[in-house]
Amino acid sequence: MKVWGDSVVSRVLNAQHTEKISNFLGVNARLAFMPDSSFRQIDRQFFSEDKRVSFADGYPFLLTSEASLADLNSRLHVPVSMKNFRPNIVISGGVSAYAEDVWQRVIIGEITFELVKPCSRCIMTTINEKGQKSESREPLKTMAQYRKNEFGICFGQNLVHLSPGKIRVGDLVTFE
Repeated sequence: MKVWGDSVVSRVLNAQHTEKISNFLGVNARLAFMPDSSFRQIDRQFFSEDKRVSFADGYPFLLTSEASLADLNSRLHVPVSMKNFRPNIVISGGVSAYAEDVWQRVIIGEITFELVKPCSRCIMTTINEKGQKSESREPLKTMAQYRKNEFGICFGQNLVHLSPGKIRVGDLVTFE
């Protein structure tokens, strides 16, 4: 399988295991996973250590904040959902919009993360939860006015974990 130009070993689950998913979606679907024996390296240009990323864009974690989304939505005629950005960590409360842009490290629960680089956004952010693409190119069009830098139009931060552990909803977040 190829992910962003990287060849990776993946496994596809038996059809009997994906039947419920296929029935729910109304299409024949297959579920794939990357076994522990497969290793896809994160982008070494921004983080030099050996760190694994699976089928994600380029980094294992993407962090943003509810404050950043609220700021963006205050600029849009039609608000967008956090789902448009697909983060796996969302910070709520106690931070200002785009505070994550200046953090270097974040500790959440048992895990220390290093912020690697801003997440440049693509056309996928213009697709809503129903799979419909925004004719107005929002939210990219608006973000291009104030969120563009050397990486492109950015929203959120790519993270790499520096330690193993667990995080949970409601964990204390500290940042440097």
